[in-house]
Amino acid sequence: MDLKMDKIMELNMASTSENLWISNLVKNPGLALLPVDGFGKLVLLHNLSYLHKSIPCDESKVLSLVGNGEQADVYRVDPVSATNPLEFAVPAWRDLKGCQSEVDVDSLTDPEQNPTLVRCKTSMWIPHWY
Repeated sequence: MDLKMDKIMELNMASTSENLWISNLVKNPGLALLPVDGFGKLVLLHNLSYLHKSIPCDESKVLSLVGNGEQADVYRVDPVSATNPLEFAVPAWRDLKGCQSEVDVDSLTDPEQNPTLVRCKTSMWIPHWY
């Protein structure tokens, strides 16, 4: 599983374009997606599908399910929003390793000079087991 997870994490690179993101979706059915919604909440999207533009479908769409069982709802995923790049400063790893509690983590500050930067997207591919 570790080797598979390495390959999945390669799909989550900060430099991934919208077209490559869609290509990864088409080539890897069965992956789930963890995006952050407009309210800052983490959402699990599963059973993602890419519908090509066609006669019955006047534009390409990415659709997914949210929820489980008979209560799953269909969501439309905007590839532009899902591939927005993020970059933000974080505390140094040595400081994080020294934390003993959530309060310690909350009290950390980002260094003012040469901060560690995290570069990512607004969504992350993850494995989804059926």
